[in-house]
Amino acid sequence: MELEDGRIGRIELITSDKHLYLDRGLTIFYVVSGQVTFSYLGQAKSVKQGELFVQQSALEVEIMLAKAQLVMISLQADFTDIFNLNKLIISCASQDSKRVEYQHLVNLVQALIDYVSVDSANYQANIAYGKVIEIIQYLSANFSKQLLSKQLQIRDVIEYLRLNYNQALDLVEVAKHFGVSPQYLSKFFKAKHGNNFNQELTDIRLYNAARQLVNEDKGIIDVAYDSGFNSIATFNRAFKKHYQMTPANYRLSHQNKVSVVPVEQTKHSLVLLAAANKREVLTVNANDKQEPLVLPRQVYLDSNPTKQTLTLLAKLGIERVVVTIPPITNLDAFLYSFNQQIDPLLRAGYALVLAFATPSLNYLQEILRYFINLIGIENVAKWQVQIDLQAYQEIPKLNKILGEFKLDQGLVIAGRYRQLKALSAKLVPLKVMIKLYSVSGTKADTLAKVKSLKALGYQKLGVVLHGFFEANLKVLNDTEYLGVDLVAQILALQGKVDFIEAPKLYDDLQPKLVAGQMGLATSNGLLKAAYYALRLLNKVDPNLVYVDKKTIVTKDSVGNYNLTLLNQQPILNQQVLIDYQNYPEILATQTRKVTIRLRGLVNGQYRLKKRIVSRHTGNLIKVWGQLGFIQQHLTVSEGRYLAHKTLPDIFIKELAVADNTAVFELELAANELVSLHLIKLY
Repeated sequence: MELEDGRIGRIELITSDKHLYLDRGLTIFYVVSGQVTFSYLGQAKSVKQGELFVQQSALEVEIMLAKAQLVMISLQADFTDIFNLNKLIISCASQDSKRVEYQHLVNLVQALIDYVSVDSANYQANIAYGKVIEIIQYLSANFSKQLLSKQLQIRDVIEYLRLNYNQALDLVEVAKHFGVSPQYLSKFFKAKHGNNFNQELTDIRLYNAARQLVNEDKGIIDVAYDSGFNSIATFNRAFKKHYQMTPANYRLSHQNKVSVVPVEQTKHSLVLLAAANKREVLTVNANDKQEPLVLPRQVYLDSNPTKQTLTLLAKLGIERVVVTIPPITNLDAFLYSFNQQIDPLLRAGYALVLAFATPSLNYLQEILRYFINLIGIENVAKWQVQIDLQAYQEIPKLNKILGEFKLDQGLVIAGRYRQLKALSAKLVPLKVMIKLYSVSGTKADTLAKVKSLKALGYQKLGVVLHGFFEANLKVLNDTEYLGVDLVAQILALQGKVDFIEAPKLYDDLQPKLVAGQMGLATSNGLLKAAYYALRLLNKVDPNLVYVDKKTIVTKDSVGNYNLTLLNQQPILNQQVLIDYQNYPEILATQTRKVTIRLRGLVNGQYRLKKRIVSRHTGNLIKVWGQLGFIQQHLTVSEGRYLAHKTLPDIFIKELAVADNTAVFELELAANELVSLHLIKLY
């Protein structure tokens, strides 16, 4: 496809091995799939999927694809000279892939490819032009150096000749540019390169002339002047000496050579590029039913519940609240203060998980009797008692006590993986509920631990979702990444655990938002992206239609559907402490493009609502500022965080279903969570 009728360049898909003659403008290769080998100037370079290979010199290149796909963006030299690229060396290769700037450049290139892949009816040249300029400017700012140095380098001189051969160059002009004398440059060039300066410049000009003779329809005199020769006689004499034939005969002898324009270019470029711009296709039958989705229905609370706390618990769909029972010295005093603490939870109807560090059998009985008298045995029977592994010897006695109070299934043993593994021979026969603490590591680590414990014989198993701490990843845990990661953990655990516990509701009492606390809200009431992520997930309907590691589809009783999709991407460099401005660039951002076909719908008119958790949709600081009560409690760091955070946004559109199928096309940014709600109108 030509960009502005070829004035600024072209973009094309390459699917087979090619022999290319590159111009001195700017050529950007993006490997869509597989691995591509570039051979040039006696060397070979391999470039993998998702990586770039950038060249700005007039160059002859062999490209070997081996079933790979490659997009080539070639920008005209007359266009790139406007941005003074002929005065710069652009250096961008796969070895730069760990740089934040490299990944952002990849994103810019992908955005251009994505845009020109759309239907031609929607294509606008000025938008594509703007994306090209953004790429050029970013390359110039982050991947270039001036072709002018106090320490003269032979490769810089040759690169300068390759980029400016069409100008009126001579030894004096180039020496002046590099700040040396003509005599010094002449000796330096011969010593470092072997060829003398004038002959190297002539060879570069002849190479470019040969490229134009093969690939372009220009007259021979135009080729001569465009290649930097000042007369046709000089050009003919130099060309015949180098190639042993006249320029006209050279053109005739190479008429059957592969041109810079691939065969595919004769077809519709947009269609070809769309093939490279692959999109997931997910087909779901709207009437399918699977096992119920296991969601986080309990959470740890280490502070007295306020009215806001109860609101958060309700919005998260929490059914059980884990509360700590401290060592008891005076039972009456404890019961009085504990009742005061949990009274709001009891009034709201929440079941409790009493987490004992050092359980006392007598005190447990007294506590249960006290609350049975207060709220009734039918309510206390919904409670659970959680003990640490250190007290596993007391399990038979505890089970007997719990049976008396109709808590037969109410004992939970909490521990870490190594402890549970070491004690499996003693715990497995007891058939108790096991809660695995998984406060660090990755999804893969958690899944491996769950599978291992299942293999050891543990049957009833729950997991506490982990968050991040400053100590392990040195990143902000309360960005979009944690929200999407929590949902990814939940989906990965489906069918493998009996219950899931959310990270604790609040951070520590000291507001350390930037330090990497794992709560869903700060101690002073600031809601984080992780909270909104679980809030969206809690809105799914009770009938599960489809679930995989990235998508949930559910159906309600009246025929409305909820689709939750996520695009989790890893942190690119775990050693970089993310600041608020460059967080999107730190991520290994890969846009998730997905087409969802929901089949088996009732024909009619529907409304589609879309909610997202993303940095693109709003500004929390304005919201909290309007509320007033929170702003005075914010730290400076929290204020900076809020200035770049967002609330879930909503977008509504109408659509008609005539063939019992609704089709949704989505593009999710890295670490974006989207909830679609399809409502039947009539």
